[in-house]
Amino acid sequence: MTNKIKEICLIFWGSLAICLYIADSFEWIDLCQLFQQVFHYGYTYDEITRMAFPFLFTALALFGIAQIILVSFQMGQTTIPTFPDAERTEIKLLPSLAAAPSRDNYICADIETATINDKFQHIRERHLHEQSVLQQQVLEAVQDYIFRILPPFMKNEDIESLYKNVELWQFSQEATLQPVATNGKLSTLDLRHLAWNIGERLKWAGELRALFIKQSFPNELRDSDISSIRRNLRQQGDCVITIDIPDKHDFQFHE
Repeated sequence: MTNKIKEICLIFWGSLAICLYIADSFEWIDLCQLFQQVFHYGYTYDEITRMAFPFLFTALALFGIAQIILVSFQMGQTTIPTFPDAERTEIKLLPSLAAAPSRDNYICADIETATINDKFQHIRERHLHEQSVLQQQVLEAVQDYIFRILPPFMKNEDIESLYKNVELWQFSQEATLQPVATNGKLSTLDLRHLAWNIGERLKWAGELRALFIKQSFPNELRDSDISSIRRNLRQQGDCVITIDIPDKHDFQFHE
């Protein structure tokens, strides 16, 4: 007996049993009395047929419905594969293409960053150039000042050496300066004023101004120490070289 026949028999007898159980539950028939009468031939053939036909019809209807359900279930098993390990299977979803930045976006970002960096670098270079030009203009103004006020009191070579000392001191305060001398007609007060006027344009601190003038005129300032010179850079008195205060945001000399 094949599995198909077994299924049909099982469904048939199961349906018949369900029908008889329902009929007995609703007291449509008395199963015990029915079986006793049938087995003892208490009913005629026609009577048995009339009583059994509704049950047989109901059993066949249930059998047909069961067959439809069985076939549908078998078709569902055939068309829809099962995955016994689906619960343990990890499904990795691909990232959304819309969320992933494209190569073009990276290129645009790099170009924008490079453009901003170039702009910053250009600003730095322009600032350095402006500072260099300004410093050169200040040095030229200092040179003009020295060459204009010192010829009556110093030799030409000493004036040139003094300006070279200014250039050296501007770029390195550890440089060795060339000693120069006056003709004796400038006082220590004049030399201190000279140091203040030059240092004010070049943004030297008071200590650096005192060191510069002390090293440049060692003979004239042999009796003055650095601290004394620094404290008295702007001392008032009878002098030839006066204090020359530059205008605001300017470096030009007035003498």
